[in-house]
Amino acid sequence: MLQIWKSGSDPTGEDLAKYVTNKYTIHPMYRNATWADEVVKGWASSKYKNTDIIKRIQSATIYDHAHKVTKRVISDEKIQEILKYFQ
Repeated sequence: MLQIWKSGSDPTGEDLAKYVTNKYTIHPMYRNATWADEVVKGWASSKYKNTDIIKRIQSATIYDHAHKVTKRVISDEKIQEILKYFQ
């Protein structure tokens, strides 16, 4: 890619796509694909106090998060127990 730009010509779409794929896309089985594991695990550990952030970013919006939390708190079993009480 660098040679194409140094020559003063523009890369074709195919050349650019190949460059991006080879440079930034790594198959998970490739030996260099695990370079970030330690960094991510360290960031996610309670040592860095990021455990609450991880729970919050599992939802797309704050409303989705609130819905999921409410759904967990009021489980189907609890609803069935309440319904039995009123029958």
